[in-house]
Amino acid sequence: MYWRGSEERIAQLIHAENVRSVSCRYPGRALTEVYRYRLESHGVRMAPIQVIRAAHCLEYQSCECEGWQETEACAALVGLVDAAVRALPGYEQAAWELLNVEAA
Repeated sequence: MYWRGSEERIAQLIHAENVRSVSCRYPGRALTEVYRYRLESHGVRMAPIQVIRAAHCLEYQSCECEGWQETEACAALVGLVDAAVRALPGYEQAAWELLNVEAA
């Protein structure tokens, strides 16, 4: 995963795009929230489906400005979702091709 070791930078990018999106969606609205990065896993590992859902929420909140899909923040969320999909139970055991696949 390309963001390993870059978590704080990626979080800053996503936060900045989220702020930009709110500004695009609600022009003239003053945003006063200060960004602070704080990694707190508390030993809890999120389920892949929760990571996907949270990434989709962030995308929904951050996509209001033109050019969102070309941002590094968007690419980071796409990469995060891809990694989470590959971590879903049964992913590695599923057929690679749809040749000779029987219905479940």
